[in-house]
Amino acid sequence: MVTYLICFILFLIISLLIIEAFLPKGTLLKKISILFFLSLLINSFIFVYGQQLKNTFNTDYTYVQTWNTFHYYIGAKYSDELGYFNLYSCTLLADNESQNFFSTTVNVRNLYSYEIVKKENLPLCPKENFTLERWEAFKNDITFMQREFPNPYQNKSELWNSILSDKGYNPSPLWTLIGSFIANNISLQNSLGLKIIFNLDFILVLLAILYIGKLFDTKTSILMTLFMTLSFGSYGLLLGNFLQYLWLFFIILGVCFWKEKKQLASAFCFSFAIMTRVFPMFLLAGLFVKFVECPIYIYVIIGSLQHNL
Repeated sequence: MVTYLICFILFLIISLLIIEAFLPKGTLLKKISILFFLSLLINSFIFVYGQQLKNTFNTDYTYVQTWNTFHYYIGAKYSDELGYFNLYSCTLLADNESQNFFSTTVNVRNLYSYEIVKKENLPLCPKENFTLERWEAFKNDITFMQREFPNPYQNKSELWNSILSDKGYNPSPLWTLIGSFIANNISLQNSLGLKIIFNLDFILVLLAILYIGKLFDTKTSILMTLFMTLSFGSYGLLLGNFLQYLWLFFIILGVCFWKEKKQLASAFCFSFAIMTRVFPMFLLAGLFVKFVECPIYIYVIIGSLQHNL
């Protein structure tokens, strides 16, 4: 039902934009369309993020996307000990030494091969990589997350029984450097700190959209916010995460700086985004094509001149 509703709203937006494109400037529809988009944005935002924001401010900790924060926060905080392949095996061992929450879990993913295997067949956790203090902290963090961070969209036991079937911790080394520093300085017991770092994606994207409004116009920023609110890639996910959309903030800044002809700042933002998550490089395909077509045009022109001469 929600999917159909989102598709209908996007259809309305696209239809109105197409109609506007064929209308002369100064028509009444063009003048009131911004009010329509603003009304649509307010209602869409409340529908998607209203309850999440309420939980963020009314609970002791914050609204949390448990599945994502487990992988990103724990994976980053203990990256030196876990690397990219031992998050699940060490989580099972830590749990076995504490509350045995995963006792009913049968299948997990082997992060070395990406195959789903029986949990008994996982490679052993390299517990020797931990100091005694770090191992106890790791166990406490796992226990704390299991106790305090249920997922509102899934039964708690179902969530934790399936969470170890994901693809593990996979951010880039640069993201890991940033995430590790933050996670090791803001503990899970710091409720105010969690409200900030688990909602930093939302804050940064909001700041970037405000910059769009300043640089372009109000209507463009409203449409961008609508897209970020209703997009299937970020629907309901900008709150309660741990820097999962840091790349998006820098991509938006990169586009804005490019618009302002601040090429060095733009190049830094694009490079930073790519170095944190890699896949944003595909967003630069349009710029690449633009650069490539210029030499092609020059080659064609020179070839034509040589032929005519």
